[in-house]
Amino acid sequence: MKILQALPVAALLLISGVVGWAIAPDVTFSRVYETRGYFSQISLADTTSQTGAFLGGNALEGQFQFWVQRVDSAGDTVWNSQLGTTDQLLGMTLSSSADEIVLVGSTYESGSMDFRHVRLALDGGTEVNVDDGSPGFSEQLTAVSAHPGASTAGEYALGEIRPGEDVADVVVRSLAATGAIIGDRVYAEGRYGSALLGYRNGQNELRLLICGTADSLVGRSRDFWLVRTDSLFTDSTEVHRRFGGAQHEACLDAARLSSQLTILVGTSRSFGDSVNGDIWLVATNDNGDSLWSRLWRTPGVDVAYGVAATQDFDSGFVIAGYTRSTPSSPQRGILAKYNLRGDSLWTLYVDGAAGAVLFDVAQDRGYHYRAVGAQIQEQAQHGLYVVTDADPHSPGQHPPNRFSLLYPLSSDTVTNDTVYFDWEDATEPDGEGIRYALLIDSDSLFQAPVQVYGPLNVSRFTWPADSDEAVIYWRVVAQDDHNLTRICEQRYQAFLRLIPDSTEPFDLAAPDSGLALPQSSAEFSWTPARDPDSNDGVSYTVHFQTGDTTVSFPALADTFMIVSFANNPIFPDVSPVTWWVTASSLYPPMTLDSRQRWNFITWSAGADGGVELPLEFGLAKVYPNPFNTVVNLEFALEHPAQASLNIFDLQGRLVETVVRGFMTAGQYRMRWDGTAHGSGTYFARLSADARVATVKLTLLK
Repeated sequence: MKILQALPVAALLLISGVVGWAIAPDVTFSRVYETRGYFSQISLADTTSQTGAFLGGNALEGQFQFWVQRVDSAGDTVWNSQLGTTDQLLGMTLSSSADEIVLVGSTYESGSMDFRHVRLALDGGTEVNVDDGSPGFSEQLTAVSAHPGASTAGEYALGEIRPGEDVADVVVRSLAATGAIIGDRVYAEGRYGSALLGYRNGQNELRLLICGTADSLVGRSRDFWLVRTDSLFTDSTEVHRRFGGAQHEACLDAARLSSQLTILVGTSRSFGDSVNGDIWLVATNDNGDSLWSRLWRTPGVDVAYGVAATQDFDSGFVIAGYTRSTPSSPQRGILAKYNLRGDSLWTLYVDGAAGAVLFDVAQDRGYHYRAVGAQIQEQAQHGLYVVTDADPHSPGQHPPNRFSLLYPLSSDTVTNDTVYFDWEDATEPDGEGIRYALLIDSDSLFQAPVQVYGPLNVSRFTWPADSDEAVIYWRVVAQDDHNLTRICEQRYQAFLRLIPDSTEPFDLAAPDSGLALPQSSAEFSWTPARDPDSNDGVSYTVHFQTGDTTVSFPALADTFMIVSFANNPIFPDVSPVTWWVTASSLYPPMTLDSRQRWNFITWSAGADGGVELPLEFGLAKVYPNPFNTVVNLEFALEHPAQASLNIFDLQGRLVETVVRGFMTAGQYRMRWDGTAHGSGTYFARLSADARVATVKLTLLK
């Protein structure tokens, strides 16, 4: 009869882990490494939060290789080692003496699957590289554990022997510190070993817990499997237990928290989703008693690959795995924490561009979780390393808890001069005080915020909005008495700010309304439209309307414009025209029309004898020349341009600017009065865009 009967029915039906009631830590950083492959094992370089870790797995650069990488506290690679050509790493640990990294797995280098055992120095150098096997058997080592005795006692390895295609036995191997094989013990009832846990009991006797998967005693299903034995594999009080139901279960890892609690994790198809399977957790003790079980389930596929105790032990344990809502959706890596009673505390999801899986997890003495796995990129796996903040529910100092921004959000538009920022109160798990800093910027990087306000003691701030930015980015940072910080949950919000036009009213200046233009060209001017915002600028658009036709000249920087009406196909001779000006400011975008709309009558060609000059760039007429005091300068522009007409002396010095500004296409007549200047030779130079025309002038007095 199955041990399943000893498990409480209510416990088996309890679904937890989807929504936890405690606060999960934030991910401090996530590193994806260029090498194709995955990490399935992690061992901390030591047990402090300031050092790095050893990451173990398999490189897939065209072949299977043992892949071990040491990383520092920031996740940067210290060294990288890839071993073998057809090798698969399945287990890793620090040696009993803590001066080597012990790797176990399998190799195909002899043509069949054999045991592989490698020992690396802490600097990455290979010290032992052994493979062995029996002819006709497929063999692999799947887990390794440091000897719970003396530091020079070696390790225990767990493996699998396949004498036939559908036959598998579990083997436990004792390894000397030199790498030599001390002995093996085979468990025929086992099918796959996933975890080997060594400890000393109350009498200081060495014990091993062998965890894995075994065939059911009845039927064709498979169960979680647990064996307790001594270090010499001859214990007459060995404990053998199975946990499972009518369908397949697979135990993939285990962690011993105390003599009263060992956690087995894996998948189950008996108690939830019989097709996709759910994460199944089974609690037992050193005697193999059934304590409780839990399911972590979604409508899709759920798998737990790893489990680790927390550093303080009494706060629980954490599992690593993945979930997938549908067969076509990407995998999501998960870390899920439980307390000692099996209550789900929180679940942290880790996503990748095309999916992510977490295989193993450990917690350092700073209570940060460090997890390894794979991220899928462009249909290839790459090693993934994830480090979190300290667990908010662990001992020691903790940053403020998560909090959210409330208003304004990214969907909001603010139309007031004053902005009222609101956010949730950030609670402090250690009961300390909280202060806030409000950061305002023009982008989402916040590298050099435009405004920083703080420290603030309340979760609201009134901002006088002294920025012209149309899109405002903001975030809030909470800080406790130990200067530990937490950024708001959304990281930032960006809202649209539209305020009433701040540009001051302005007037038209000349020509006066109702005038008939006395010549073919005229200067139209207006008073400046001033924007009180110091970092804003104003540009102008001049509009001319006759009948149903309106012509506009935009983006003018000056407060005047010179227009020629000679040969103008839009404005015939002696036509009534209405004109006005629109001022525009950029931040925020606003427009304001001049207070007046004035009228004028266009020039009559007959007033100047009907003389028409061809629309060809250049100074057409200069008369009289030589001249006494006043000279007439006629020129033409064949298209609108920013133009200037300047007078220079014989040494090339600027004497006077006759006209400068945006001019329409047409013919122009200007006058230069040389009364204030002495007799001599001068030059009139017309410039428009990149073109220049120059005429020599002679002033005689």
